[in-house]
Amino acid sequence: MENSDKLQEYIQKILSLQNEQREKPIDGQELKRIASDLGLSDSEIAFINSKQKDYFTRGEGYSRYEDWDSAIEEFQQSIILNPSHLEALYGLANAHKHRYMLKKNKDDLQKAKNYVKQSLQVNASHEPSFKLSAELNKGTFSKSNPFSQPTDNQSKLNQMMEDVLNDMRNTSKSVFKTSTTDIFGNNVEKKLRKSSRDKKIFGVCGGIAEYLGIDSTWVRLVFIALLVTTGMSFPVYLALAFIMPKHQKY
Repeated sequence: MENSDKLQEYIQKILSLQNEQREKPIDGQELKRIASDLGLSDSEIAFINSKQKDYFTRGEGYSRYEDWDSAIEEFQQSIILNPSHLEALYGLANAHKHRYMLKKNKDDLQKAKNYVKQSLQVNASHEPSFKLSAELNKGTFSKSNPFSQPTDNQSKLNQMMEDVLNDMRNTSKSVFKTSTTDIFGNNVEKKLRKSSRDKKIFGVCGGIAEYLGIDSTWVRLVFIALLVTTGMSFPVYLALAFIMPKHQKY
């Protein structure tokens, strides 16, 4: 920011207002009002948002590697600039919980409860916060870390999916390169259709494989991997089954 005094004044306004209402985090409308009262420009607001995101990103990173002291410091800076940032509030609650598990400092336990309560005030249907709140109130703490790196099996599955996708890309490039003459020279129309001879359900995977000129097993493996990792392949498959035309027999 061109005027660092404005940033300090912005932060002081937020802290003062937060101290007044304590229980409920300052929302976006109040932040806009503070920025307007201080006469902040769009570039200055963009700078503040960028700093807030940087603090949050570092908090996530420290949490992944269970450096809870550093994670708490970064998340705290993040919510100073945006007190209603849901994931930062949840990250703080999670970090304080894990630090309590290590050091048994009751202050960490109380702060974890306070921050998870604030996160639920921001979003009353945030399921991870409900789960964490139940742990804190029951005293049955899970060692699981929502910011942790993927498990070894997850990493292997992600790598396998990436290898399959790369193989499909390379194979499809080769097919299109060698079949250009047939497509245009012989006026053979190549269209994406559901397969009538290679299908398990609707023929979507078989049709994609025939279009790319590869083994349909690869296509099915990709759909399975995406289903396991993201859960998105099933609705995509159904959409393709509806959109893709059937293979026409001549």
